[in-house]
Amino acid sequence: MFYKIKNSLAQLIKQDWFKVLLIFLGTRLLILFLGVMAQYLFQTKDLWHPEFFSLKNTWQKWDVDAYEKIAINGYPTIQFVTGMATLWGFMPLYSWIVGFFLKFTGTVNFVPTAMLISNIFSYFGTLFLFKFAQKKTKYPYQVITFVLLAAGSFYLSIPYTESLFFLLTAMVFYYTEQKKYLIASIAVGLAMITRIQAVALLIIPIWPLFFGKIPWKTKIITLALSLFFSFLPLALFMFYGFKKTGDAFVHFDSQSGWDNPRPYPLKSILGLLRFPQYFPPFVHALLWAVYGLPLVKNFRKIPFEYLLFCAGIFLISSSTPIFTGTYRYVLCLIPLFIVLSKEKKWLQQLFLGFNLIFMVIFIVAFVNYQQLAI
Repeated sequence: MFYKIKNSLAQLIKQDWFKVLLIFLGTRLLILFLGVMAQYLFQTKDLWHPEFFSLKNTWQKWDVDAYEKIAINGYPTIQFVTGMATLWGFMPLYSWIVGFFLKFTGTVNFVPTAMLISNIFSYFGTLFLFKFAQKKTKYPYQVITFVLLAAGSFYLSIPYTESLFFLLTAMVFYYTEQKKYLIASIAVGLAMITRIQAVALLIIPIWPLFFGKIPWKTKIITLALSLFFSFLPLALFMFYGFKKTGDAFVHFDSQSGWDNPRPYPLKSILGLLRFPQYFPPFVHALLWAVYGLPLVKNFRKIPFEYLLFCAGIFLISSSTPIFTGTYRYVLCLIPLFIVLSKEKKWLQQLFLGFNLIFMVIFIVAFVNYQQLAI
């Protein structure tokens, strides 16, 4: 009996999915610990309040309230007015999934439920990334380590859209590599109603479809279906927004409520000049530089569509008045993490060290409502 158990455990430990799970759980425990320490060391509340170290008190900050309201009550029926900051400014898929599970299980505890779902999404995203990385590099474990210890990787475990977007992004890369373009396009469509950056993700399945050696009849039909599946969810959400508010573009128009009525690529660069006295945007610009340099250094080794995808993520993410959220937007830059796994050891260690330092800084900022966390 003991021998059978020992043999089963030995077989289990050899499985890639189990090794990935151990790495994933180890990094998540580190993040939970850092969140608690950020609460304990930097907040001025009564440290012995029974709710002080709860998941809700630690992580229900910033946009989490908005996701909770959408999950529980849905989107409001309103007459939209320009300049109004509403829940329509947030994409729906993540909150709808969490809301479904809240209703299905009958629980009212949004934060623990959402965090559990986020971690499930992130684990499977990590697994898809690992399987994709096995085709692209000899060091797939390094690839997932770079992601899971990235400065913003704590967003993969809290009630934010990053976990679902990460999963869908990894699925798009994986299924495109498998030449399963329609499945990849469905993932793109779902990503479109998770984060607007998914517009850049469209290039991943469309590029090989358009330029690949595929019979023309098959190519045209598959391209048409791929574009249909990619844009259908967003079109349905826009129709839903029109029925509820009278404005099909209410998600985009709602950005005016966050002082961004006319977003355009690279707008954040002008923000550095307009607000030179404001420190956080310069930190986020530095992060873009750190993450961008390996891509620039190795651009000849990276497929052109991957470079276009990374450039698209940057252009869309820089369409705000100032640089914000860099440390979570870069989590989807899969080509970057692949190319890093092939870099020299000292450069990899420097990258990891930089990210670990900033992970601590950003967790402290997030938990304590510091502007750097925006």
